[in-house]
Amino acid sequence: TCLMDEIREKNEDGGSRMTHTQMAVWLPCLFLFSLVWSLGGTMTGDSRKKFDVFFRTLVAGMDQEHPRPKSIKIAKSNLFPERETVFDFFFQKVGGTWSSWEDLIDKSATIPASARVSDLIIPTTDTARQNFFLDVYVNRAEGSVPLLFVGPTGTGKSAITNSYLVQLPKEKWLPNMINFSARTTANQTQNIIMSKLDRRRKGVYGPAMGKKGVVFVDDLNMPQKEKYGAQPPIELLRQ
Repeated sequence: TCLMDEIREKNEDGGSRMTHTQMAVWLPCLFLFSLVWSLGGTMTGDSRKKFDVFFRTLVAGMDQEHPRPKSIKIAKSNLFPERETVFDFFFQKVGGTWSSWEDLIDKSATIPASARVSDLIIPTTDTARQNFFLDVYVNRAEGSVPLLFVGPTGTGKSAITNSYLVQLPKEKWLPNMINFSARTTANQTQNIIMSKLDRRRKGVYGPAMGKKGVVFVDDLNMPQKEKYGAQPPIELLRQ
């Protein structure tokens, strides 16, 4: 639903700001994009290739075992481009077309001579993809939505997220980074979160007035399990 914020927006008369023609183009594409990343987002490289073949066949109505209902009609222009895989494209709202993740990479960016190698993040399709989802779910006018990134160790998930949060306007955002370890306790987690918040009234805490707080938890699975298999720091986050 985060991708459809513009569709829900109303004008002064109470009607939608978008025309029916725009909605007819947006909705099928946004649905297909959401379907790919909700069902196939956690797949590995080899599985994504298989999913790509199955998904394209299914949506095109060419799967004999799972025929597409006759009531559902999808224009060819709304389908993913035939090159590469369905994971290599996103729906560009400006213009209403499919675009490659490479289009989001700033190819004019330069590396400062004083930059340290350990601080460098080279823009790739993976960094562009992760920044896109961070922007969609975190930087929303209607409020942020919880987001979980999963993947192999050492692929840059934490570095990309930290870089994104650091670049948020400091006058509007209050980032709070937490690194979990096997020794992290629920009390430590609560203290770290509360240390960045102000007391509004009895039992109510929040970021400084005029700011939005965002908490990034790194290595979420690290806390040691207790006797009954629970991980208290994670249980605290669920509340």
